[in-house]
Amino acid sequence: MSHGSILLLALLPLGAAPAAAQILDTPAGPVEFVGLEHRTPEAVRDALAAARPDVPIHTTGAAQALREALGFADAAAGTFVGFGLPDGYMTLTVVEPEEAARVRYAEPPPDSLGPIPEWSEAYALFPEARWAWGYAVFGAASAPNAPDETSLPAVRAFLDAHATPADRARAMEVLASDRHWFNRSIAAAVLSNFPDWDETWHALARAARGFGPDDRSRGLAVASLTALGQRHARPVDWTPAADDLRALLDGTSVFAFPQVLEVLARTRVSRDLAGPLLAGGGELVLDHLSISIPSTRARAMGVLEGLSGLDYGSDAERWRAWIETL
Repeated sequence: MSHGSILLLALLPLGAAPAAAQILDTPAGPVEFVGLEHRTPEAVRDALAAARPDVPIHTTGAAQALREALGFADAAAGTFVGFGLPDGYMTLTVVEPEEAARVRYAEPPPDSLGPIPEWSEAYALFPEARWAWGYAVFGAASAPNAPDETSLPAVRAFLDAHATPADRARAMEVLASDRHWFNRSIAAAVLSNFPDWDETWHALARAARGFGPDDRSRGLAVASLTALGQRHARPVDWTPAADDLRALLDGTSVFAFPQVLEVLARTRVSRDLAGPLLAGGGELVLDHLSISIPSTRARAMGVLEGLSGLDYGSDAERWRAWIETL
């Protein structure tokens, strides 16, 4: 971040913005902020306009600009249609500079294993056909408006052919000791074949946490983890992955936050993890209790209810008081 950006950031108004999601009206549609604690949406809009006049706040590029030009610790944009939402509705989930300590990426392995011989056919499908992998882990038979008709069947065939215990062991090895995003992405997709092992879920959660904002392998890790939650939901003992989950719930890789909530709710996260996951934190979970997207609100409530055994609905203040007892 440049000295000019640092100065601009210091001059941002620090209003008494509540932690709940807030909506900013723009000519292109409403932008709902999630995670603002130190600024108002208007202050963020004005600062971005001054630093990057080429990037309007109502664009998916605004998230990257908030990180790079204004020093936000993390930011993610999402567009949604349906749910009774107004036309042009968009979300901006953020972790402000003052909260940077909440973003804790994992330590990357020192090197890559190089090409994996048994994955040679997969490399021909990566990254040009990266789109197909996301569809394949969800078991999709077709992809609307796909760039071609052959990549998805080819990826599906690769995954079907790599569903043995040896394939699982190889994918786990790659995620544990390889930093190359091609290998890590393929490994994450292969692990979507193995929902019956808790270690699969743990490894994908760590991969979803990622090594930094430029870790492109996070996308397929999140997709595979989400697919497991939707297609193979069952109780999972998350205890060994508590550190990774805590980092994700605090705001690391915020683009994955709704999916992490969904997976934890579907896998019935244990009450024993309430302290490790929320004590002294939980702000971003509470912020999602007021988001306009009903399914995401329900996921946040589901996680809190599962961790507490309580039912406070979307009452963030009652949930905050409970978290303070942990």
